[in-house]
Amino acid sequence: MTKYFIGLLFALTLSSISAQITVNPNPLVMKTTTVDSTLKYDMYFTNTKDTTYKIYWMLSPGANWPAQWTFQLCDSVLCYAEGATKSSNNLPNIFPNYKTVKFYINLNTKGIPGTSSLNIKLFTGKNCQGEIFSAPISVVNSRPSGSLDLNDSDIELYPNPATDYFQIKYGSLVDRVDVYNLLGYKVKTSLHNNDSQHEIEELKNGTYVVKMYDKKGTKLKTVKLNKISENN
Repeated sequence: MTKYFIGLLFALTLSSISAQITVNPNPLVMKTTTVDSTLKYDMYFTNTKDTTYKIYWMLSPGANWPAQWTFQLCDSVLCYAEGATKSSNNLPNIFPNYKTVKFYINLNTKGIPGTSSLNIKLFTGKNCQGEIFSAPISVVNSRPSGSLDLNDSDIELYPNPATDYFQIKYGSLVDRVDVYNLLGYKVKTSLHNNDSQHEIEELKNGTYVVKMYDKKGTKLKTVKLNKISENN
């Protein structure tokens, strides 16, 4: 009987501890698209008890986390390096009683669609001891309906080969165009709209690399372009 009451008391204590920290939003869901592949996601943790805590954290990607995706957690003290999965033992976060503390995650899915998760855990002790909070963060990067995917092969240049100019077919997402020679030097840059003609008359004949970017500076596609003389 004594063991039963001790066990019950222990279970109630764990339940009480787990309820001391709440999070908003709840549930935690990070949604991006292959067009808007970067996201700053805010999380607000509230200490609901009359106790001030020193808090450490751990952030674990799910088993199906795409290799191209990156994350960076910024707590109330420091923005950690990209891919860091735990806080420093020397830099605890202070969670005052009845106060809210903001963390945020910088996510970059690099235009790669997929579904995965991150799990965030909070601890009261160094070396991630004394777990006080745990919650999954769903991460979804989907292709937007009615627009092109970043890796969509429909985006193309024409004419190719070109003499005086080129245009972009299915380039509604393209905002800027950079032209490089084969040595890697940028030889031309221009803004793009749906009717743009990108002039290349002044360039020497040869092969160039054209890189297309959206308004956020995310590279949409890279295409080789052959510049020829009008007589060819």
